[in-house]
Amino acid sequence: LISSGWKQEKVTGKINRYVASKPEISSLPMRCPNATTLQRMYDRSLKYQKSVLVAGNMTQQMLDFDLGWKQALEQQKFCTWDVKDIVKKKEWKQFFSESF
Repeated sequence: LISSGWKQEKVTGKINRYVASKPEISSLPMRCPNATTLQRMYDRSLKYQKSVLVAGNMTQQMLDFDLGWKQALEQQKFCTWDVKDIVKKKEWKQFFSESF
């Protein structure tokens, strides 16, 4: 669908502008890690976080860590566009054929 000469940033920019210009498209389909994978990611991140905590400020740092994790989940920071689902849709096939 996209020729090899296109850089990811340029493709992402075009897609974001297209979505912004189409009020009927509220968002793109997303693929997110399952609960087991997210738990493993959290556990490993927490283990690393604990290893770099500064003595005397651990409680606040752990609160900040948990808040950051919660915000990342809410903002779908660990998710990616579901490309397989996107390219099945007529509207997106047309977008890609005309844009790239």
